[in-house]
Amino acid sequence: MLAMLNPATRQSFMWRWQRIPVIVVVAALGVALLVFLLQEHLIYFPRRYAPGVAGAPGHGLRPLRYTVDGNRGVAFWRAPRDGGRWWVVFSGNAALALEWDELLAGDAHDGFLLIDHPGYGATEGTPSPTTIDANADAAFAALAREAGVDAAALARSAGVLGHSLGAAIGLRFATRHEVDRVVLLSPFTTMHAMARRQMGWPLSELLTHRFDNEASLNTLAARLRRPVIIILHGDSDDLIPITMSRQLVKQHPWVALRELKGVGHDDIPGRVGDIRMAFGGS
Repeated sequence: MLAMLNPATRQSFMWRWQRIPVIVVVAALGVALLVFLLQEHLIYFPRRYAPGVAGAPGHGLRPLRYTVDGNRGVAFWRAPRDGGRWWVVFSGNAALALEWDELLAGDAHDGFLLIDHPGYGATEGTPSPTTIDANADAAFAALAREAGVDAAALARSAGVLGHSLGAAIGLRFATRHEVDRVVLLSPFTTMHAMARRQMGWPLSELLTHRFDNEASLNTLAARLRRPVIIILHGDSDDLIPITMSRQLVKQHPWVALRELKGVGHDDIPGRVGDIRMAFGGS
């Protein structure tokens, strides 16, 4: 067919055809650059409290105010009663600290420190692994000051509860503080594995916010005094597959896994009875 065209037309056609690979490469690089620059918006979904909510949290909670790297933070706490344990709680990706209503209403004895991530709730800042860690440590230090106890002693008698992204944040917290118990709801193996599952290769390789539960468990496994770690994961979770929790337990048989039949990703924070069992209560 090309032979039937005059030389000028044929040359123009060939030139346009040869440009296609260049256009495809440039477009792919543009998409990759966009994903790299905007990955915070693809990972985190911050929400703010309505006016007045943070000042009157309910469930016996009190606001806990602190500052980290020039940003003001607001967490929420209530003290344990009748021999209850302190729990440091980290919410999922699009959730807020004050959305653990069912758990708070169903637990009259334990104490809670509910921490919002930077940029969430009433806490200032921009979320990243580094800023989230610093914010969690600052909130915990503020709790120790408010309660009038040593932070290290408080940690040794405390537990951590985290859901989804909050599970990864909680595990990282446990690597920095010698907590007694960790309850993980619907954890992933690594954020990189999640990115590869959702976006595919090679875009997943652009990820810089690399939360890694496998690495955190490796760190905790090397401790002389390991915390008790229990995973709760629903077998109907279509966001973070239960196979990821099974993989974590396969790598670390000292970690317990309780599979919840017919439970989805967003259902599990409301499973108060199962969470209380993991807490060590009735």
